[in-house]
Amino acid sequence: MNHSIRILVLVVLPIFGAFAQATQPIGPLEEQLIGHWVLQGTLGGKETTHDVDAVWVLNREYVQLHELSRAKKPDGTPEYEAIIYIEWQERTHQYSFLWLDSTAGGGISANIIAHASPEGNKIPFAYQVKGDETFHNTFTYDKGADSWEWLLEDHKGDKIDRFGQVRLTRKK
Repeated sequence: MNHSIRILVLVVLPIFGAFAQATQPIGPLEEQLIGHWVLQGTLGGKETTHDVDAVWVLNREYVQLHELSRAKKPDGTPEYEAIIYIEWQERTHQYSFLWLDSTAGGGISANIIAHASPEGNKIPFAYQVKGDETFHNTFTYDKGADSWEWLLEDHKGDKIDRFGQVRLTRKK
C-alpha cells in the first residue's frame, strides 16, 4: 500500500468511526416511548384497543411507532394500522412527527406532518389541515404510572371537537 494512502486511511477511518458511533440527539421524552404498549380508549366515538410497538430506527435518529387495531375487517386485516416516525431536532428543540395510516385515502398530504415543542411531560403535536383548521394530538407522559395519554382534537377557529382520548400502558 502506498505510504500516502496508509496515512489517509489512518487519519480518515477514525473520523468516520467517530461519526458512526456518535450518539444522536435525544429529546426529553423519546426514551419513555420505547417499548410495547396497549392503547385503550375512545376514537371517533368508539371504544378501541390497539397494540403499539415503539422502537429506535435508522441509527437512533427516529422513534418508530407501529400501531395495529385488534379489531379486524372481514378479510382478517386490522381495521386500522399506522406507522409513525418521531424525530427530535436539537437545533430547534422541537419534535417532528410523520403519521402514515390506513385512512390516508391513497395519497400522502402535507397534513400528516406535525411539529411540537415539548412542554414538561407533554408533546403537543399540531397538524395544519386547511385554513384555520388544525388537528392536535397531545402526547402526555405520566411518569408515576409509566403510561401515555393521547388527546386528539380538531380545532376549527374557536371550536374544539374531541376526536378521541386513549391511554397507552405497557404490555405485561
